[in-house]
Amino acid sequence: ILELDTVPEHLAIVGGSYIALEFAQMYRRFGARVTVIEKGPRLTSREDEDVSATIKEILEAEGIDVVVDATDIRFAKRGNGFEVTPRDGAQPIAGTHLLMAVGRQPNTDDLGLDAAGVETDHRGYIVVDDQLRTNVEHIWAMGDCNGRGAFTHTSYNDFEIVAA
Repeated sequence: ILELDTVPEHLAIVGGSYIALEFAQMYRRFGARVTVIEKGPRLTSREDEDVSATIKEILEAEGIDVVVDATDIRFAKRGNGFEVTPRDGAQPIAGTHLLMAVGRQPNTDDLGLDAAGVETDHRGYIVVDDQLRTNVEHIWAMGDCNGRGAFTHTSYNDFEIVAA
C-alpha cells in the first residue's frame, strides 16, 4: 500500500485498529473513497467505548465509510476490482483496492523458545512480567515479541525498563 503510484478509486480496508485507520485517513485525504470494515462491534477495540465512538465520528466526518460487526466477510472478483460482503444479507461493497490490516503475529516460532523453556501465550507472544522478565532467569523480552504493543515508543520504553 505504501508503494502505490496512484490514488485508489475506492480503497476497502479490512481491520479497525490503528494501522488500518491511519491508512484510511491518509488515503481519504489523498482523495480516495475509503471504506473500513471491522469484524468486531466497534473500531479500536482496545480503547474505551467512548474513545472508539469518537474515532468513528471523526472518520465519518471526513467521509470515510465505516462498517462494524462484519461477522462473515466474503470477497468476490468484480470487473477490474472486487466486492466485499461484510455479513449475510448485507449489500456488497465494490472496491478497486484492498488492504488487509487484521493484526500482527509475533515472529517467535523459529527462535527455539521451547528449547530454552521460555513461555509463550496462545498467540505466540513471549510472556513477561512488569520488568519484562520471562519465566526463565536472565532472559527478558522486549519489543513486538512480548505483545505489549507494536509501536516504536513501546519498544523504546521496553529498552528503558530492561536497561534499568
